[in-house]
Amino acid sequence: MKAKFGMSMFINIVWLFVGGITAFWIGVNQTPFLIAGISLAFAERTA
Repeated sequence: MKAKFGMSMFINIVWLFVGGITAFWIGVNQTPFLIAGISLAFAERTA
């Protein structure tokens, strides 16, 4: 159980790292789409 939990934590950290790199790369290359997505999400949250 402890080993499985440790592996799960490791996988979560790896996915967070990969997701962060991917989000950063998308942000650098597709900034207008990123801004549009953020404003859309904000509009949905306030609506």
